[in-house]
Amino acid sequence: MTLPPKPTIPYYAPADELPAPLPTIDEILALWYGKDTPLVSCWRTTPVLRIREHFAVKLGSRTSVQEGLNQLFVTQVTNIPVPKVYAIMEKEIDGDAVCFIVMEYIAGKILGDIWNDIGPDKKQEITTKLCGYMKELRSVPSPGYFGSAWEGRYMARELLDFHMLTPHPEPEIRGPHKTIDEFAEGMFLAWKKMLRRWEDFTGRKGEDWTGREAEERRGQLWRRLYHATFKRDSTPVFSHGDWERCNILMADDGRVVVIDWENAGWYPKFWDPCKAYSHQNHDDWDDHLLQIFGTEHDIEYTLWHTHLDCLQESLSKSPTAPIALGEGQQEKVKSVGGMGGN
Repeated sequence: MTLPPKPTIPYYAPADELPAPLPTIDEILALWYGKDTPLVSCWRTTPVLRIREHFAVKLGSRTSVQEGLNQLFVTQVTNIPVPKVYAIMEKEIDGDAVCFIVMEYIAGKILGDIWNDIGPDKKQEITTKLCGYMKELRSVPSPGYFGSAWEGRYMARELLDFHMLTPHPEPEIRGPHKTIDEFAEGMFLAWKKMLRRWEDFTGRKGEDWTGREAEERRGQLWRRLYHATFKRDSTPVFSHGDWERCNILMADDGRVVVIDWENAGWYPKFWDPCKAYSHQNHDDWDDHLLQIFGTEHDIEYTLWHTHLDCLQESLSKSPTAPIALGEGQQEKVKSVGGMGGN
């Protein structure tokens, strides 16, 4: 596949595509540090602000340029309803590179907030549209690698060290990967790295630990399992990377809009269904996911769930990451409704 040309950063959409003059970084920061910040959504320390009538801005030290590039790429190669990206900018603040993604503001409600209030016919209508979106995503021709748009590194925490304080983990884990063997090895190395961190927190480490040999043998077994299980799909398909209801916006104009493209990229085919099933919704959303993904990847999901358990156990024993954009903003970093996702 010949990819569209990679945008340069800072990126600015052509003037004739803008609904109004773009907000500046200074304007965005003034609004963020003001008393009545118009939060659209916020997850952990990644806020989305509404700026004037037409714009939403996702910002913070945990917001990545790659997320903006992924979202821009999807708007260029598919017809899936996605907020338009108007600008991708960076600024160093207190030693951190802070990214600003200026996008189209879309009024609406998050599907997860209203799912249990809508009837079965409407749910089926939404699911049918989502099935079409998934089919279209997977029809984007593979460029021959596993990674994010324009050969970017993966942002998915399942392939990083799952510890939000480490922005640049090993390329063997984060990619991009040229082959499915490299991808499966990256998954295994992420698991192994998290196991070592768990040992650090529990004190079980060092060559003098009597269980070291047994642990190494266990690692050899798990490497075989990772390669045998995660290599069944050798062709990368373009994937959203976090297919859950909080990332689907029911727009007031009737569109079903997909948001939060941070984790998007070319993955093995099992990635989106395993990630979606791992949320364990325990309601009829799971039945609708079966319509979208089927049961083809139940084998991969079995190992995937164990993989996540290990990573999340390590994360739970890790220190808390600092608040992006200054600790004085902690009161603003709360879960609130609206557009923006995770």
